[in-house]
Amino acid sequence: MAGVAATVERARALCRQGRFAEARALLEPLAAGAEPDRRVAALLGEACLRLGDVAARAGNAAAALECYARSIALRP
Repeated sequence: MAGVAATVERARALCRQGRFAEARALLEPLAAGAEPDRRVAALLGEACLRLGDVAARAGNAAAALECYARSIALRP
């Protein structure tokens, strides 16, 4: 569990820096199971939401929708 906590903290720091894609890359492997850790799901959902916003502003609707769908799946 210490590995999960350290990864969550690293991903949280990346999110604070606006590095959402890097945070997502760290967290996705931890969310692969049927019931991901609550902390992982919450932070990954937030990173996906922010990535969706970035994609939408850039005019990439398909990427935005994918990110938003992932966020909703993690944080209904």
